[in-house]
Amino acid sequence: MEICMGEGTTSSRSIGPERSVATAIALELAAFRDENPMDIAPLSESINTDALNAFFWGSDADFELNFTHEGCAVTVSSTEVSVARE
Repeated sequence: MEICMGEGTTSSRSIGPERSVATAIALELAAFRDENPMDIAPLSESINTDALNAFFWGSDADFELNFTHEGCAVTVSSTEVSVARE
């Protein structure tokens, strides 16, 4: 398992209609780790991205989902994605 090497302790970004939730997560992970998004392991190794995207866009409810990916703690809410060291 790789270790999450972000500069700060946490980072977050809003999730908007211009991109999928999975893309927003990948971009935030890459920014937090100061890496190219293409160098991040596929999110599908940690979570079902199709189900995540379908749930996010199909729900009007407030929610929070937590999982880990490459040593980072990822939190997805109805409005943003946050990444922190695990």
